[in-house]
Amino acid sequence: MAVWVLHPEETLSMTTLFLLNSSTPLGQELLPFLQTLPNVRLQLMIAPDLEHEDERVVHSKHNVFLILTPFFDEYASFTPAYAEFLLDYLNGLVAWMQTTTRRLAQHNQSGTFIFFTTNPNVRSFLDYPISPTLDESIHALVKTLSKELHALNFYFYVLCLEPLQCMVSDPMQARSYKKKMAAHAMSKMPLKVDGIQSIIQAVCEGNLSLLSGSVLSIGVGSVLGY
Repeated sequence: MAVWVLHPEETLSMTTLFLLNSSTPLGQELLPFLQTLPNVRLQLMIAPDLEHEDERVVHSKHNVFLILTPFFDEYASFTPAYAEFLLDYLNGLVAWMQTTTRRLAQHNQSGTFIFFTTNPNVRSFLDYPISPTLDESIHALVKTLSKELHALNFYFYVLCLEPLQCMVSDPMQARSYKKKMAAHAMSKMPLKVDGIQSIIQAVCEGNLSLLSGSVLSIGVGSVLGY
């Protein structure tokens, strides 16, 4: 399901920015910033949805999709039922991307896809939901699609985030994280959403095409690890 935020009569010179899984905590935190981006038409999408999707998803010469991966805690939920759910989720995501890129290519329009995952190192320092099985699947998907579809002007990125302040509501947990991280850095606190904003804006402006296929660790001194 898609919901208009700005008016559809705006020109095709604008970027259309789709926010998928907009009801997640990160989506709610990003929304005020996304609404202020210049020359960007914003659409909210509850989730990738083939059943209700139609030609209206193609709006601009350039389209950016922010795909907010649901926060799953695989430590708590990795069961046979979760494995089946995860397979269904990934199959649905791949089917949606195939349909979306095909429609964009038919209209000679480009697309940029930005996925958000969680740095698994977080769990060593904080009781925080991580889903390395899901995240690594998305990382592999992004690397593969960036090679296959680059010639058609499709670009793919992963922003692998350190703990988000909006997801660490307990101040005692934040202090504990800072104390544990003191052995590695003089000052280290959960990531604020505004640290992500400049990267999103750069992608919307088309300035990061050479990094397509990259898994970017977001956080000062952040290192990805499994």
